[in-house]
Amino acid sequence: ESALVIANVDGSNEQILTVRKRPDRFTPLFFTGPSWSPDGKLIAATVASSPRVCNVVVFSVAGGKEEVLTREPWVFASRVEWLPDMSGLLVIGGDGVNNSQHWVLSYPGGERRRVTNDLSAYRVISLTGDGRKIATIQVDGLINLWVAPEGDATRAVRMPTGNVGFYASGGNNLSWTTDNRVVYMSNEGGVPDVWIADPSEGSRRQLTTNGGGSPVATVDGKYIVFVSGRNGKLAIWRMNLDGSNPVNLSNGPADIYPSVTPDGQWVVFIKSEGSKPTVWKVSIDGGTPEQVTDHVASSAIVSPDGKLLAYSYPESPDPFAPPNRLVVVNFADNSPVATFTFGPSSTVPTLIQWSPDGKSILYSVNRDSVSNVWSQPLSGGAPKQITEFKDGLMTGFAWSRDGKMFAATRGSLLRDAVLITDLR
Repeated sequence: ESALVIANVDGSNEQILTVRKRPDRFTPLFFTGPSWSPDGKLIAATVASSPRVCNVVVFSVAGGKEEVLTREPWVFASRVEWLPDMSGLLVIGGDGVNNSQHWVLSYPGGERRRVTNDLSAYRVISLTGDGRKIATIQVDGLINLWVAPEGDATRAVRMPTGNVGFYASGGNNLSWTTDNRVVYMSNEGGVPDVWIADPSEGSRRQLTTNGGGSPVATVDGKYIVFVSGRNGKLAIWRMNLDGSNPVNLSNGPADIYPSVTPDGQWVVFIKSEGSKPTVWKVSIDGGTPEQVTDHVASSAIVSPDGKLLAYSYPESPDPFAPPNRLVVVNFADNSPVATFTFGPSSTVPTLIQWSPDGKSILYSVNRDSVSNVWSQPLSGGAPKQITEFKDGLMTGFAWSRDGKMFAATRGSLLRDAVLITDLR
């Protein structure tokens, strides 16, 4: 659960004004904030009622009476700030965290008007006393696709894909095909979509146009499994390797992080809804999804031989917190094989992959704004660093199936302070 809390400025007399229980929640807790109205009677905050529905709700300080102000919800909404004359609120919202913009939401009417319209994303809001200027943080990223023989950073070559975007990731964001092409996510068209690139030719081609991410190529070379919100819900989809014949495999509303068994028969994914995220599976041909485990799971991957399942999870009262534990179980019966600990992530999430030989788990580690891949042997012992990049954050990585080529999306997160004038 999450709560809206008020207190005196010295911290005394703390009171819970209202509580939300999953799936409803105050969102997103990592960069949002409620806003107290200038007359002191109301507090506005963003509330998510599903993974893709966010509303601005106004709460009465006296009694906690609430009113949903938005006529049409945003897919993503975060920070709100009352205008000085209480004619409305400034809201950061959009179709996702990667393209959240500034909007004015009128009060009490609930009509909305766009203030900014660009390819960046925004986070915080700070208004001047007269409400005519906004100080904000503009967020963007310069991320490129790199390919390195045997993971050798000194031989890494940047592919001519252009900037794929910092937020073009949901779980891992790239995968190798059996013919050594790379399937990856890119924001090049303004929204995350699935593309395919041939490192030997330097060519690339867009495969989806209605949004798509977390692509995984099947071992048999027939399909690409991916996540898409094209029907208003985040669900698992399948398409042919050339992008044709998309088929919906799950119902959503928040099915993410797919992994495919090596025989190409099952898609394992995370159902991130309700009180906790858990592992499920669905046939590659579609049908009714089946729950694999009731344990909390942030992401899950099937071993190259199909016998083991590894999933990450947080050792935290909050099941949606960033993961810091990894468990390996037998896929057939969930019996435990091994459990490992890794450090908490920063800036970009920790990504996990199986090594091509299935003997270890590979995971990303971020230190001093530089990401590298480490290997944790299933047999135990200390993890070992296996890439030696000296700069750049890593938003995705994958080894080719023969273990000879390494691909990664790497770059930097850009944050700039921006002043917007003449708001009215």
